[in-house]
Amino acid sequence: MLEDLSRVSSGSERIDALARKCARIASCAHRHDAPLFRDPATCVEYWLDHEDDTIDPVPSCLSSATSCGDVEACLHGNGSERAASYCVAHPGVATACDGNTLVRCVKDDPNESTVTDCGVASATCGEIHTAGGLLERACLSNGACGRDVHRTRCDGPGTVESCHDQVLERTPCRPGTLCRAHVDDDGEELATCEGPHEQPCDSIGQRVCHGSTLVRCEAHGHHGREESVDCAALGLSCGTAAGHASCAMGEPSECGTSSTRCERGMLVFCAAGKTERIACKDLGLGPCDTEGKGPVALCDVGRPRPPRR
Repeated sequence: MLEDLSRVSSGSERIDALARKCARIASCAHRHDAPLFRDPATCVEYWLDHEDDTIDPVPSCLSSATSCGDVEACLHGNGSERAASYCVAHPGVATACDGNTLVRCVKDDPNESTVTDCGVASATCGEIHTAGGLLERACLSNGACGRDVHRTRCDGPGTVESCHDQVLERTPCRPGTLCRAHVDDDGEELATCEGPHEQPCDSIGQRVCHGSTLVRCEAHGHHGREESVDCAALGLSCGTAAGHASCAMGEPSECGTSSTRCERGMLVFCAAGKTERIACKDLGLGPCDTEGKGPVALCDVGRPRPPRR
């Protein structure tokens, strides 16, 4: 049951370990989570892309997850008990003001709901009509954010402050990053949290192989940043299949076109060019399930299935 990546000695073992991790993560993830966590094959590629990421806390947290409870804590651990209680008591509410505290409710799982103290930013929780005419609640500030002010700037080195339609939002930068300001070509003020050695790029979504190195251009705020992975250091090769570059086992294989499926109780999927067969019972999960899991088969974790349409 190899899952400790620090002990792997080959690219094949690394893929096996990641496949097991991602089979558990995808099976335990919620229906509204990002696709990279709901599909085991996509999860493996994401992990290889971000294995050396020291800034994003999610991969580090998930690396030690051994149960659905651990996975949920990593993906949804920023919820508030106060918000959850409020949202359960007020079903159907998306945003609300509880005093001067903004409450954002997550419909699928109230435990992921959050609160924001508007007073910290010298703002007031209130109602506003969006451009589409919908009524929502937000932290409003006439001082920092006038009615026609649209900008994103740094409030000190560790916080991004955004204004739009009097709505004030403050986002703290993660450890290892600092807020850096930019001015767009049309003069708009922008800011993002960035690491110390980031390189900008223009073709967001582009993935190319430079020898054994995978180079990606990923969206980051209002611009792109270049990131690279030394596939050879992972015991893998950089290859391109159907115009998509990735770290994989040898040359791109036909398994990349196959869907995630159940075979004789095993969860079967293509992980970085290698066909993986995972026994759900070895992960402490229920049998392989082809219903109620969206576009892919996954291990059953006992959640109620959505109604068929």
